[in-house]
Amino acid sequence: MTDTPGGPVPREGSDSPPGQRRVLWHLLGLICLWGAVYLPYAGAPEWHYEEARRAVPAREMIASGDWVQPTLFGHTYLNKPPLYMWAVAAASQIVGAVNPWSTRWPSLLGTLLGAWVVLAFARRALHPRAGLWAGAFYLLTWQTFDTGRLGEIEGLFGPLVLASVCALWWAPVSWGAALLAASALGAALLAKGPPALLYLVAAYLGLAWVRGRSIWKRPSTWAPLVLGLVPVAIWAALLLQEVPMDQVLGRWGGELQRAGDGGLQAYASDRLRFVAGVVLGFFPASWLVIGALASRRKEPLGEAHRYLLASLGLALLLFALPVGTRPRYAFPALGLAALCAGQVVAELRDRNQRFRSLAAWRPVAVMCGVLGLGLLVAVLLTPQVDLLQAGLPRGIAWVPLAVAAASGAVALRMGLSPLRRDFLPLALLTLAAGRIFQSVHLTPAQALLRPHQELAQALQERRQAGDTVWTRAGGQFNAQAYLDPAPKWLPEDKDPARPGDWLILLPEQADGWPKGTQWEEILQPEADMNRWRILRRIR
Repeated sequence: MTDTPGGPVPREGSDSPPGQRRVLWHLLGLICLWGAVYLPYAGAPEWHYEEARRAVPAREMIASGDWVQPTLFGHTYLNKPPLYMWAVAAASQIVGAVNPWSTRWPSLLGTLLGAWVVLAFARRALHPRAGLWAGAFYLLTWQTFDTGRLGEIEGLFGPLVLASVCALWWAPVSWGAALLAASALGAALLAKGPPALLYLVAAYLGLAWVRGRSIWKRPSTWAPLVLGLVPVAIWAALLLQEVPMDQVLGRWGGELQRAGDGGLQAYASDRLRFVAGVVLGFFPASWLVIGALASRRKEPLGEAHRYLLASLGLALLLFALPVGTRPRYAFPALGLAALCAGQVVAELRDRNQRFRSLAAWRPVAVMCGVLGLGLLVAVLLTPQVDLLQAGLPRGIAWVPLAVAAASGAVALRMGLSPLRRDFLPLALLTLAAGRIFQSVHLTPAQALLRPHQELAQALQERRQAGDTVWTRAGGQFNAQAYLDPAPKWLPEDKDPARPGDWLILLPEQADGWPKGTQWEEILQPEADMNRWRILRRIR
């Protein structure tokens, strides 16, 4: 469909059998790209970053049967709403255990959902071929890959917000779209909370700018905001029956608070880091959008395209204002940037104009090719990595290397030639093949080489031997997710540890154990661990 001030009207031929077949082929292509780039990492035998804080509450939900109040090693855990923990628990029930697979599947499927939302919106509101380009940009964006392959909330939260913003475009003229936007918003609020509302506010402002004031007179326009609050309100009401309100408000207030220490200089520095993180983390979509704005001529943008750009810019502005904002908070905007970039590239290729602006366009394709080849070099130069450790047949294992090398060489040759030829498809193929080669070989090998798994096994053996393991880390690091039962908490006001007991501390808690006792540091399995310290009480 295309859009008009009165609402979307059918695009000629968009629902014809050839158009439907094209969409199915595009969807199949995105599924194949997603599977090749993201799935090789899904079974890496190691939790990373905050994955353990999603796995442990899910495990305790299954054990306790309490799906309302998340807990982390028996303590109420309200840093995040429970939707992602619910998803991990549901996936764990299917596979039979809470493990890295079940922890990452909600994020992996969320990433695929984001690609599908991008494709569906582009088909109905943008260029017929913009969806394939936008989906490829979304899956190959730097930040999407780094977060979407892990068991992180953003991998599910981002696509839900994207679905809400995209459905909101049709909400003034369709109750079905309004209910879809409300459902996606409600799920997003249950996944990460208030940040979803900032994106919806940005989308409402963009919608009003494009469609005019008349939309506010239609009840379906407000339905997503009103109905989207219902799921989180129901969960909050059930939670308050188990947890005191002052504890809930204190925890959520602490999550929303942003410290402003450091003055104007620190604030400006933080904003610059956020902008740089967005520009680099959103590559290549961000660079294409910037290039499109820089080289845009007098031809007007479509309404849907203007809505996307307005929602993207206002959302990033709203997140850039608070102190302490990190680029990962802008994850839901990845889909908006990918849609804008896909529309621009589809229009240019449809008009056969290719890359008219040397400064705005060619560097994007050149950088895609360089990064794809750089990933190959990074893998090949990594020591102690068995390139065939993934268990693939030799011929299949080296296919992405051959594809990336061949396409990258041709793309760079075309990019460095004086002719302004369209080599972006080859450059994207190089980047995709490089990502596949990295996922298949380097990432699982790095996980196997890191000491987390061996450390967790050593601590598990201590528990099975009857030793007592204490901690003050509060489940903030990965090895604890492997411990069953969990280590005990070391109280602040007394020293219950006995000689022979073990103690786990984060690096910044080097002086955190009780005074008047003597401990020895256990350096196993490696002496260069920097994520925690293992100590054993001597007397």
